[in-house]
Amino acid sequence: MISILIPVYNNDVTELVKNIDEQSKILNIPYEIIIVDDNSNTNAKEVNRPIADYDSVKYEELSRNIGRSRIRNLMAEKATYDTLIFLDSDSQISGNTNFLKNYIKLIESFSIVNGGRIYAQKIKKKETILHHTYGRIKECPSVEKRNKFPIRYFHSNNFMVKKSLLLAYPFPNMKTGYGYEDLVFATSVSKAGNQIKHLDNPVEHNDLISSKQFLLNVQSANTNLLDFYHADLIQETPLLNTYNRLKTIGLLDIVRFMLSKNISHIRANLMSTNPSLFYLDLFKLNDFISQAKVRR
Repeated sequence: MISILIPVYNNDVTELVKNIDEQSKILNIPYEIIIVDDNSNTNAKEVNRPIADYDSVKYEELSRNIGRSRIRNLMAEKATYDTLIFLDSDSQISGNTNFLKNYIKLIESFSIVNGGRIYAQKIKKKETILHHTYGRIKECPSVEKRNKFPIRYFHSNNFMVKKSLLLAYPFPNMKTGYGYEDLVFATSVSKAGNQIKHLDNPVEHNDLISSKQFLLNVQSANTNLLDFYHADLIQETPLLNTYNRLKTIGLLDIVRFMLSKNISHIRANLMSTNPSLFYLDLFKLNDFISQAKVRR
């Protein structure tokens, strides 16, 4: 009845699989857990290989990395059942004993349901403070707000979807490995007349990255956003709206000049132990304008 799909890249998923398997057995319905490793490092593979011994688990390792979008499309094709639950490999559900049950209640009512995410209250590593701050403030709105803006707040780390729907509207190909594929997917399924239902059924996002890597991911995401924008797959985000307003009133070059003069100060703040999310917006805008200028 359900296929639980966990794409893996350099994460230990043994506890997640154990919890998912236990909850699935309690539901007493047909299920499978599909794990596809996207060419992780040797250590991660060795840690995760024992989960192949579960009767419910289908485990596979890819010989090359195919990325966040393609691996989800591939796993959907491999699934036996028409109800799919996708979970990122850096997620945990140990605090939510009704995680699968909460999804199953909505199988007949909605073709796509997003469960949401949460972050730990306390930061575990100081070098991840930017990611932790951004995640807690920007990525964890109330379920009421998520349902008010269902496309904007869709995240592929934790969602249920009909296999037929995902195969009809697959995740897009991307130039870089990170950014905006969720928004493209959510936009396409919504335009096709499918309601995205947001549910208060979060997973905890555990594998936080360093502030340095976070800023690199921001730049990669901007590259994807430009690609999707020019391909008419995304037309509106807060960043695009700001960019287009500045372009319309002829202030792009002035703003870019002012930001570039202060980019060292902005970056220093974002790498500090007290990063400003306003400065993060300025960093994103400066990088986006710079990338867009090169493509003119």
